[in-house]
Amino acid sequence: MSHIHLPDGILPVGLWVLGWVLLAGLLFIFRGQFQKERFSSKIPLVAMFAAVMVISMSLEIVPLFYHINLSVVSGIILGPAWFILCSFVVNLILAFFGHGGITVVGLNSLVISAEGVLGYFMFKALRRILKKISWAGFASAFLSLLLSTFLALGIVAVGKTNLSSAFGIGHEHHPEKQKGFLKFETEKPEEHKKEVSAEFDFRKFLFLVLGFGSIGWILEGLITGGVLSYLHKVRPGIFEG
Repeated sequence: MSHIHLPDGILPVGLWVLGWVLLAGLLFIFRGQFQKERFSSKIPLVAMFAAVMVISMSLEIVPLFYHINLSVVSGIILGPAWFILCSFVVNLILAFFGHGGITVVGLNSLVISAEGVLGYFMFKALRRILKKISWAGFASAFLSLLLSTFLALGIVAVGKTNLSSAFGIGHEHHPEKQKGFLKFETEKPEEHKKEVSAEFDFRKFLFLVLGFGSIGWILEGLITGGVLSYLHKVRPGIFEG
């Protein structure tokens, strides 16, 4: 899991506001690069990768509860600055389709941006070590997805108490009284017993995410390695610069 699939109203306000502030700060920092690198000529490329990411992130691999992001491929081709912009566009579009809330767009953009930016720099380094494009792509995708997942898990851990309250976990349940005709109230004595659910089990959640996620990371690593290898064959200088 490297994408926070939570609706609005669950994470603490301060947390998702911080996500928006940090995202806005990053876009502001890179505004000079956007202007310098001919904004109009880059937009079609950003739009193309954004469209591909939206499609891939909308298709879930049901047995794994996982979707392919293609964030590392996009990050390597676009570069850090343009990929952060691309990530914001992708998460905003997905939020309108119910793929996470609007308030979580900032945090999701940061998590996905971390994947692409980490993948970009890892690929640059691993390409010199491993020599082979496919292996460098696989390793950079796997490692960046692993690290970004821990970032997402950290965000979930911070908002753990709100998760419990949102799903009615760890709270007493008071059944409502049943009202009959003529406003006479009928009550069932056995229903007065307090029903307390178990607390949100973050350890179990962590185990499931890392277990299923590791299979997804391998799959996405293979896809990333294959795509990058193909791009290198058809355009040998695509990774230079």
